[in-house]
Amino acid sequence: MKMFVSESMILEKQKTATNVFDAVLTYKCLGYGDQVDTLGFPSDPALCSQGMRAQLTMPSCWNGQSSTTEDASSHVAYPTGSWAGSPCPASHPIRLPTLFYEVLYDMSSIGMYTNKGWVLQYPLNVRSESGDPLFHADFLNGWDQTFLQQALNECGVTPCPLIQKAFSACVKNTEENIDDPASPAKPPSAPAKCVKPRRTSKKWDLVFSDEFDGETLDTSKWSFDLGDGCQYNICAWGNDEFQYYTNSSRNVYVRDGVLRIHSRLETGENLEELRNFCRSMCVEHFGKPESFDQAKIDACAYRCDFQEISSARITTRDSFSFAPKSGVDEYKLIKVEVKLRTTSGNGLWPAAWALPTESKYGVWAASGEIDVYESANDQSLAHGTIHYGGQWPSNTYSTSTTRSSAGVWHRALVYWDVCSMRWRLDGRQFGSAKSGSLEDGGWYSTPAEGYSTSPNAPFDGTNPFHLVLNQAVGGRFTGSMPYPAVTATLMDTPDATFEIAYVRVYGMK
Repeated sequence: MKMFVSESMILEKQKTATNVFDAVLTYKCLGYGDQVDTLGFPSDPALCSQGMRAQLTMPSCWNGQSSTTEDASSHVAYPTGSWAGSPCPASHPIRLPTLFYEVLYDMSSIGMYTNKGWVLQYPLNVRSESGDPLFHADFLNGWDQTFLQQALNECGVTPCPLIQKAFSACVKNTEENIDDPASPAKPPSAPAKCVKPRRTSKKWDLVFSDEFDGETLDTSKWSFDLGDGCQYNICAWGNDEFQYYTNSSRNVYVRDGVLRIHSRLETGENLEELRNFCRSMCVEHFGKPESFDQAKIDACAYRCDFQEISSARITTRDSFSFAPKSGVDEYKLIKVEVKLRTTSGNGLWPAAWALPTESKYGVWAASGEIDVYESANDQSLAHGTIHYGGQWPSNTYSTSTTRSSAGVWHRALVYWDVCSMRWRLDGRQFGSAKSGSLEDGGWYSTPAEGYSTSPNAPFDGTNPFHLVLNQAVGGRFTGSMPYPAVTATLMDTPDATFEIAYVRVYGMK
């Protein structure tokens, strides 16, 4: 079932397109809010702060006779109307699944906008052997290509016994799991069952704490994550967020024994200071002599002209990491406790969480993420979550929720041993998770090529985590709150703070 889209087919379809669903090749900004697909490059570069997606829709009608043709296109055709539900032309009567090919343009590195329109600039160090530029691309399909090729080789008739057999097995499997049809897939290979180590003590030892009782943030414990994430190739921090993280005392400060992370809509001199800070970060990230890239500096600096929301994100990555162990004289149970207070407002997303200090099993989320507490908007729901599985986009997560509220103090806790986790809020347990070796839908890790693995990864205790405290503004967790609603919140709520009275990490042997 080999299909290609020839240039002539693309051009012809675009000439006759009357709406976005009829277009073969469309573009979409991955920036602020919900942007529609367009037939050409988006007209406003400010909307593409998180990149641009080009989507190529493959023909989904087959003539039923040949797997390919000399022109690599005439054996397939497009439906007569929109992609969904429209009939195939009489010359190509067999309807196939509609497949899409997506190309993601990282505008921070290869795109900039001039008064003459879009100019795609390819980094010199991102080239194929032939010298052609390379892009990140996903071919979206649900087919096992090896199996389909075998079916194509062996079956010249319909129905195909191979496909019938596979379909019967699929139906049988569905019937066996009918009581829990929404259960996530189990790990690709079943690990050895996790064995919880026997504890030798009932005493909690305090292994890390910050009571925020000084006059300023203790930078021997905390360091800053700065910027918009583009320097790590995750613009808008991978979640369509609007804020630019700084180390300014306006965004993070200690007062009356409380840490305050303050999200602000900057104006006047403060706005210019934010944008100048952003420009200095462009030079710091992309202007090093060993990796100097003027195109990236220019594209980064252009984005700075649109920054106006500031916030802060701090981490113990450089000072403290933690994980439960199994040794006789090691901490077998870890407890993380955070006393916090949130502010209600559309687009506000405070969080106390933990990330792996090293990506032992691969980049996010193959090496895991632990969310002790996060909430959004009116802050009426608290979430305790773990992220795991494969590297994005093959990741998954498990989450639990409980009622919460803004404007009052809460105690959020997570308990972690090598086999399980438990979440509590204000003394009441509201969620739990276990290794995939102990229950269906439990955590697992599918390591990336070149990375190690172990039973019960990524929360098996061999992969230490560090703390993160931040308040994001906007993003998918807020329901992709529109930018105008977010800025209205910050104008109406000048004290949009995430407050933390203390952070404590305990261990029990």
